[in-house]
Amino acid sequence: MINNIVNSSPRLRIEYLLKNIQLPSGNVGTSLNNFALLIGLKRSEALYNIIRNGDPITEELADRIHNYLPACTKEWILNGKGEAPECPIKIISTTVNPWWPDKQSGEHTASIIGCWLLVKIRHCVMDAEPAQWIESPKEKNANSSAIFLEFKSDKLVDIFEDQFKMTSNIYAYDDRSGHLVYSDQYMLVSKLTSQYMECISWKHMTENRIVKCIFRRIPDNFDKSKGSILIGNGIQNQPR
Repeated sequence: MINNIVNSSPRLRIEYLLKNIQLPSGNVGTSLNNFALLIGLKRSEALYNIIRNGDPITEELADRIHNYLPACTKEWILNGKGEAPECPIKIISTTVNPWWPDKQSGEHTASIIGCWLLVKIRHCVMDAEPAQWIESPKEKNANSSAIFLEFKSDKLVDIFEDQFKMTSNIYAYDDRSGHLVYSDQYMLVSKLTSQYMECISWKHMTENRIVKCIFRRIPDNFDKSKGSILIGNGIQNQPR
């Protein structure tokens, strides 16, 4: 009976997905805006129109959902035919990152474990076609604090501002899909090499902002307690 009700309309099927999707953090359920970003949509209007106006689910949207949630067949997404996916609905992305469908292999070639220095923050101009990333003006300030993230093998991440440790949180990282979760941050790692890491955050999506953070790896023997000086995209050698 429940299955028949869920299958009966596009609105109920989308609501079923929002309620039962299992995120990389282990939590079940997400918002409409977050779901839009997870499947690679710049805006959530198409989903809102399904919920509010009863619009049908398009082929393109069904493909996006199926690629991200293979447990949902395309026939079920489009027409409600067949069985609804079992709960919780697990993410098994068939693309490295839905925001970069043309991503070349090899862009996730390193381990996230280690210490990273935040060197740039950019935000997305969502109204541009294609979307454009521009540097946040305040990040050009040479007096900005140095922000470090140290990811450890015991699934803890320490966050430093200059030489001071601010917090320590549990983190979860899926190197296959690029999803990273820690504290109240939910990010997509779009690039991870031995030297650089790029992360996209939609924490400020309610303000119509998507943010990209660019980090540079710091050598293991770097002494964070002595602080550092930002220079360009890197750090100045510490005095002996």
